[in-house]
Amino acid sequence: MVDSLQEGQQATRRWRRRFFLCCAWACVVILMLSGLAPPASASPTMTVTNAVRTKNPPAPMITAPSAVLIEAESGRVLFAKNKDAPMYPASITKIMTGIVALEKGRPDEIVTISQRAQAADGTRVYLVKGEQKPLLELVYAALVNSGNDAAIAIAEHVGGSEAAFAALMNEKAQAIGARHTHFVNASGLHDPQHVTTAYDMALIAQYAMRNPTFREIVQTKRRPWTGQEWQSELVNHNRLLWEYPGATGVKNGFTTKARFTLVASAERNGVSLISVVMGASSSAVLYRETKALLDYGFAVAPNLPPAPWVLAENSVAKREGKSVVHAASSSAEGTENGTWWATLFAFAKRVGKGLVGVGLLGLIGVGIVWIARAVVRRLVLCRRRRQAGVHHRYWGAYTTRHIPPRHNLYRE
Repeated sequence: MVDSLQEGQQATRRWRRRFFLCCAWACVVILMLSGLAPPASASPTMTVTNAVRTKNPPAPMITAPSAVLIEAESGRVLFAKNKDAPMYPASITKIMTGIVALEKGRPDEIVTISQRAQAADGTRVYLVKGEQKPLLELVYAALVNSGNDAAIAIAEHVGGSEAAFAALMNEKAQAIGARHTHFVNASGLHDPQHVTTAYDMALIAQYAMRNPTFREIVQTKRRPWTGQEWQSELVNHNRLLWEYPGATGVKNGFTTKARFTLVASAERNGVSLISVVMGASSSAVLYRETKALLDYGFAVAPNLPPAPWVLAENSVAKREGKSVVHAASSSAEGTENGTWWATLFAFAKRVGKGLVGVGLLGLIGVGIVWIARAVVRRLVLCRRRRQAGVHHRYWGAYTTRHIPPRHNLYRE
């Protein structure tokens, strides 16, 4: 009986130790999980929201069906309305036409105008068949005066045909990250398959504005034009260059289907912004809402925390020796944008979190198995003790019945 008492006490102590170990293990897991979760104040979304509510003016009311506002350097979105909705771009297509022409051709190349280019619809600079112009002059004509004939002439010279040039435009769009864009022509004239989104156009403009020649072209207000049939002055159709302090480009557009569209860029006090408004009901609404977006961006941007971002190289852009900046949710620390150590740190941090997560899942699985095994063993032990008549604090007095050997208590 003494042996039975000692064995029962030892089993009770073992169970208590296991119970306390389980509790300690659960506390450790909870602490580790809480340590992985970022504090509420570290959430970029919450920080931006609080900043907007406490320091910044309310977001503007945009009536256009699609619009977006981003920081030009980081790509961070400051305002969005249906930014990924498919829209017809109209002549803001020429932003892509211009940057592809500057990258694929030489500015001093001589372009011979075709009959097809001469017969272009819409806005023109009145090129005639057989006329020869430098490629750079045609890019000015397309971006400043929105000449559709100039855009077609560029496409045929650089790509061999407008369809082949559109393929180059789509390839560049994919390289930049404009995943929802499909161009059919170089001018932006309406085609049901010629679509993009406000956010994609912001990415395209962000990329194009890093080219010094492109940037110089789109901020040109006036430029002399000497053609065979038309000697005049190219006047930039983007009214913001005259009306908005700090405006630096980019391009406007209009078709009956697309309505009024505008991609605009501006810079003040070291803050660069790119806005896109698509489908506005009138030119007045288009420019009013673009100005409201830019005003809002300049008010909001200085009060926001630094945007976490990494430098990502797309395969196409990498082959061409260019880097494409994308906004990212990485929490890489450091002030030097795109430094190798910041990128490495961000990668290591992501890998570390992944390993910790796998380890925690493994611990949880082992713990569940261990607890289940302990519970089953305890239940079997209790049943064997009841069958043997062994005393327990809840089951009455000891008996003199023989207790099975310890190693048999867990067997069926």
